[in-house]
Amino acid sequence: MCEPDDPPTQHGLVVEHDIAVPVRDGLELRADLFLPGVEGPFPTIATMGPYPKDIHFRDWDAVGVYPLLEEHGEYMHWETVNPEWWVEHGYCVLRIDSRGTGASPGVPFPLGQQEMADFYDAIEWAASQDFSDGAIAVVGISYFAMSAWRIAAERPPHLSAIIAWEGVVDLYRDRSRHGGILCNTFAEMMTQKTGPHQNTEVAGDPESAAEAIAASRLPPELLMPELGAPHPDLGAIEVPLHPAAVDPWIGAGYGWLRLSHRDLDSDRSLPYRPYHRHIELNTPMPNEVVLAEVEILPTCLVFEPGHSLVLEIGSQDDPRMHPFTHNDPTDRHQTGRVTIHTGGTFDTHLLVPVIPGR
Repeated sequence: MCEPDDPPTQHGLVVEHDIAVPVRDGLELRADLFLPGVEGPFPTIATMGPYPKDIHFRDWDAVGVYPLLEEHGEYMHWETVNPEWWVEHGYCVLRIDSRGTGASPGVPFPLGQQEMADFYDAIEWAASQDFSDGAIAVVGISYFAMSAWRIAAERPPHLSAIIAWEGVVDLYRDRSRHGGILCNTFAEMMTQKTGPHQNTEVAGDPESAAEAIAASRLPPELLMPELGAPHPDLGAIEVPLHPAAVDPWIGAGYGWLRLSHRDLDSDRSLPYRPYHRHIELNTPMPNEVVLAEVEILPTCLVFEPGHSLVLEIGSQDDPRMHPFTHNDPTDRHQTGRVTIHTGGTFDTHLLVPVIPGR
């Protein structure tokens, strides 16, 4: 097997479009397969997601990133690997439209149990094909990274590794409701982008399909135990995983908290990481002084000598956070005054880690 750092070999690229990938309920998902033009077998990189495989990166790119990339190609796709590069290094690439998306039939359930069952079956199917040596990896950015965490926790026997690039783990705390506040702009953007490419009419019941899609995107304000955990069981992951990220283009760290969501989970909270329960509202009374412990989402940055940190506290979003902002008029009622007490008997502080040099 070639390693990614090995020099590429000149053995051509073969593309098979719209191949059928069977899953356990009899449905056949559709995928494109990119493989070397020489006899295999080869390790395979697989992705499954809501961005149709037949739409090129530059046509999906609404913010103008594609011209800035170091590499371009005929088969570039949003947030997935470039098959031309990987095939030249001795890999196959399997790009699957998730259920109800693009060329695949069915009703979509983004990042839900149905999608993970489909992905599990697709990985095991790929491992059994002649082109594969039985080793399947999942590599991708954002949605595809979130998918990687979840499928790794399901432990398909032939999943060998994941590289999760900028993918959140907890769909409630990390993506949908920061500190209990609805992150609506990102959800709206995703709906506008993916909605036209998703199937909303199945078995003559378009309303139920549309409701299923909407329910997967619009989380309730509180966690509902009957819906299951909003995150995969990371302790169940056994394959090697390689988290990745890019240089930050926004602030060093962010945290949010709706005061009515301030109750902590005492079993999971740590001095440096408050963990909020989000299972009931605890609304403060007017003029009541309450303790608010705000988690700053984890990050890892190196500061040069002489640099300094600036702490900003506000009742509105940092505009640099777009599209991860919180301005839904039904979720946020931005009226009234909030007073922050500090000094004296109020031990208001920012707790940051200091990691000594080696």
